[in-house]
Amino acid sequence: MKFYRNAIILLAVFIALTAVYLYLPQQSEDKETEDKKITVKSFSKDKLTQIDVQNQNGSLTLTKNGSDWMISKTKEYKLDSVSTDSFINSLVELKAESIVEENAQDLDKYGLKTPKSTVGLKTSDGITTVFMLGNESPIGGGYYLKTLDSNTVYIVDSNKAGDFLRSLSEFRDKAVFELKPEDVATLTLIKQEKQTLKFVKTTEWEVSTLEGNKKGNQEEISNVIDKVINLKVKDFVIDDKAVDLSKYGLDKPLYVISINLKDKPEEELIVGKDTGKDSIYVKKSSTTEVFTVDKQDINFIDKDPKEFVK
Repeated sequence: MKFYRNAIILLAVFIALTAVYLYLPQQSEDKETEDKKITVKSFSKDKLTQIDVQNQNGSLTLTKNGSDWMISKTKEYKLDSVSTDSFINSLVELKAESIVEENAQDLDKYGLKTPKSTVGLKTSDGITTVFMLGNESPIGGGYYLKTLDSNTVYIVDSNKAGDFLRSLSEFRDKAVFELKPEDVATLTLIKQEKQTLKFVKTTEWEVSTLEGNKKGNQEEISNVIDKVINLKVKDFVIDDKAVDLSKYGLDKPLYVISINLKDKPEEELIVGKDTGKDSIYVKKSSTTEVFTVDKQDINFIDKDPKEFVK
């Protein structure tokens, strides 16, 4: 037994040393690659006040309000902080893979005469810098880029180029609700204008039936509540009060999910047609915006209410 134990210990040590041996050179190689990159421009993140983005998806402006960033378009949208920080961090020290040409005269061959995207940065000390993204390099490896005030053409990697081509939806917060489980007093499912399922929170979750409230399956109901309050937008479709809701099955919805809250106004999610792409059209009754959510996240709507009774 002692022999086998020692053998196992020696094997574990060998595996750990091998991992270190393979990891350290890779780390060194990554650092060496990063060190070889060329800094196009660098900024103090704290001094950035506005970022203007224009590409094939349209135009948008990010403005700083105190320590927070907001999107200004036809209306203000709440931002996804992780996505926005990632975008800003990629700009404050923009690095290129290489310089293609200094003082380039023919910008058209790089797609920089009419760029795919322009990103303008404004700082609190009055400096404005504009980046211009051109075509993808025909030999691969990235996209052409220059600044407005210089004709030096660089290559930036595809991930960096992707930041320049972002759409509004990629910046937006995709949380449907801003709720916690303890906020919910009741959750009601209405099918074709008739109540089919209702969860009521007393000391614990109960299921409302024709015979009165019955003790609920706490785990199953809690799972439904968690899914609903943590719903994420899959795709933003349209935000227009004049939109024809019948196109999305939202004029005469099949289902309505109503959430009665303890200390907040009621929330209501209207459920429309299946998109045919594993998602379903929905909208909140308090807004004009149509969006989609994953069908799996609201699959409880087709369950038999008896499944929630203890």
